[in-house]
Amino acid sequence: QLAVEMKQGRHMLMAVADVATGAVRQISPPEGQHWPGSFSPDGQRLAVASPGPTGIWNIEVVDVATGERRQLTTATSPELVARFPSWSSRGDVIVWAQTALSGTLSLVRPAARRPAP
Repeated sequence: QLAVEMKQGRHMLMAVADVATGAVRQISPPEGQHWPGSFSPDGQRLAVASPGPTGIWNIEVVDVATGERRQLTTATSPELVARFPSWSSRGDVIVWAQTALSGTLSLVRPAARRPAP
């Protein structure tokens, strides 16, 4: 499977494409900006950067089968943008870029009980 972005009007949506069949299934909400990063090592989850309904960018994990989303970070600044979330090979850490005028590389453990700042 392959994570893809689909532009519809002013919205950037997220989908999963089955490489064998060519079937494409949208897994993001129908509006907003949703940028896929990478699949978890087991292929069951997708790390995503999204501003959500608040307009503040955070990192989320989406269950590929169900589309269920879980926010992992609790950013508070509308001036920062999260990009390029990527799973570690063990699946215990997600690293991403957070940018404004300069960039910062950050990571979060998906198994953590509380969201990271």
